[in-house]
Amino acid sequence: MSSMNKKNNSIEHKFSKRERESGEYGKNVVINFYYFRHGQKMYAKVGRDTISDSLLSEKGITDSTELGSEMKQEGIDLVNIGTTSIDRQWTKGVGKNRTQQTAERVLSGNEAIDRKVRRYFNLGFYTEPYKGSDYFFSEYKRITDEKRDEVLQEVYSGKKLEDLSPDEQEKVMYIAEEPAIEWYLQHQGESLEKTDEAKKWYAEQGLKPNKTTITPRESAALAAYQVNRLLNLPQFMKNDVVKNYFTVGNQLASEPFLTYVVLGKYAGAEHGGKTEDGLEFNAVERLREIGGSLKITEGWHLKIITNDKGKLIANLKFRDKEYDLDLDKIRELAEVGRELYEKEAKKIDTKHIAVVENND
Repeated sequence: MSSMNKKNNSIEHKFSKRERESGEYGKNVVINFYYFRHGQKMYAKVGRDTISDSLLSEKGITDSTELGSEMKQEGIDLVNIGTTSIDRQWTKGVGKNRTQQTAERVLSGNEAIDRKVRRYFNLGFYTEPYKGSDYFFSEYKRITDEKRDEVLQEVYSGKKLEDLSPDEQEKVMYIAEEPAIEWYLQHQGESLEKTDEAKKWYAEQGLKPNKTTITPRESAALAAYQVNRLLNLPQFMKNDVVKNYFTVGNQLASEPFLTYVVLGKYAGAEHGGKTEDGLEFNAVERLREIGGSLKITEGWHLKIITNDKGKLIANLKFRDKEYDLDLDKIRELAEVGRELYEKEAKKIDTKHIAVVENND
């Protein structure tokens, strides 16, 4: 069980004893939740396939520290509620990964009172046990490598990636991974392992599929499960409380959630891959509309507010734009995520506030 789950359990226990005492909980509560991609890494060191298991570069350490400091200057005192972990075994020798290292530096720059980095608050794709099949990683690597080599040839006269500076490596790999991310997103509700391409690949490799890659829509549902818990959290908090939580993740962790839930009409499974107004949903086009996947240390901000009557308002800010959230639809998608997690519903998963509105 994650650290946040444990904390929520204690909040629920305290609340259940006093929930009949009206007026003490859930009013004038503000929750700020910040999601950041990790800081710059040392790209030349590669773990499984194309995904690097390296820690932060010197610039990554500096930028992460400055990020925390800037938020401190804005009056934001941060608390970490977890980080994404791609594979726990990769970092067995060093005891941490780059998301945890980023969170440490953010907390240091923020001069946070609570500097504990909590583990495994995963959003979407990297949530256990949904971490990708052999076919997914092989194809992701192939697409990335092709684009990487193309950029190195056209822009850097055929130099190798390890010959470039960390800043140049960052630029190359961001461009190189975009086609791979788009390839994944275009499958929407389709299982990769059931495609003809995957079946052919497994036959050529002499392998049998041993894992099923989560679909982008399912990844969005797993993220919605976590976000829904944050939306429900104010009802377990005393009145007039402000909390600033943050997590650090990897590329591809939150992009499905952003494209499916935030950036336009909700595209739920019940609509057959179409939006509520019957239009074809295209996650790749949505991602391109906002300028692509998250860059290094880039993030988004979820703001949750209850007024003096307990009504809840929530919006998400990303790249200087604010998006209202369809809270009912997020809760519907969160239920799909809970089933994927195979978890029993807890109080934190259920809306208790009488009225939930975006505009009031």
